[in-house]
Amino acid sequence: ATSGYSAHGGGLIAMTFVGSATTTIANSTIAENSATGFGGGAMSYSASGTAVLRSTIIGQNSSTGGFDDLLDVGNNINAEFSLIQADDGGHGVADGVNGNIVGHEAKLDALADNGGPTQTHALLSSSPAINKGSNPDGLMFDQRGPDYKRVRHGQTDMGAFEGIAY
Repeated sequence: ATSGYSAHGGGLIAMTFVGSATTTIANSTIAENSATGFGGGAMSYSASGTAVLRSTIIGQNSSTGGFDDLLDVGNNINAEFSLIQADDGGHGVADGVNGNIVGHEAKLDALADNGGPTQTHALLSSSPAINKGSNPDGLMFDQRGPDYKRVRHGQTDMGAFEGIAY
């Protein structure tokens, strides 16, 4: 998870200038970042490569130039089971396609110590990301480590944090 950064592509910039490389972001949460330009949460810039989002949340970010959560300069983003909070046209990810949620508030709690070695954004009980993720890599644990199962009751949450069934 990234939180609290400020730059173009505040949380993350995925760039491919030569060839057809793929950048994959899976089971991650990119929140509360800002950009003094475009793409507060993340920015993908590629002539021929692909940025893949799987079971990832990009929300609650801001930018002075627009495209608060995600800017896709090359139209090369492939997203599945991911939540993009801002539906401002800066990406080709559509609500309801490939399990994606677009244009809905992520409903994340503040960055905090929720157990484990790193701080996380817990999902609020009303988050649309609950039980809407995927786990194609068969991860056993969420970002917090061995005491926190990645799948609970046969369901996976989007993002880096797996909540307790609500």
